[in-house]
Amino acid sequence: MESFSADVDTQFQEVAAALGKKLTIEPKAAIARLNVGSVVQAGEKKNHSISIRDKSKPNDPGYSGIYGMPLDNSDSIFLDLLATECCIEVRGVANKAGES
Repeated sequence: MESFSADVDTQFQEVAAALGKKLTIEPKAAIARLNVGSVVQAGEKKNHSISIRDKSKPNDPGYSGIYGMPLDNSDSIFLDLLATECCIEVRGVANKAGES
């Protein structure tokens, strides 16, 4: 999600709905909410020039792109930093509002 409103539950639902319009979403799929500043800092720790760009559209309200990622996600230590230091919350797409 590119930005957060007071109603995070609704935002998760909107993002899941938008993804479902263009992808086949498996029942066990999940959406992660990351802290942008932490993502950039994690990139700096590993000498990756990371940037986050808003790619949202009216029919896809929560999309953003992470640019400068290592090719083929080859830096497992960086990926671990994203998961442990940058991730605020993960929700399954099949969850109801408020469930994590």
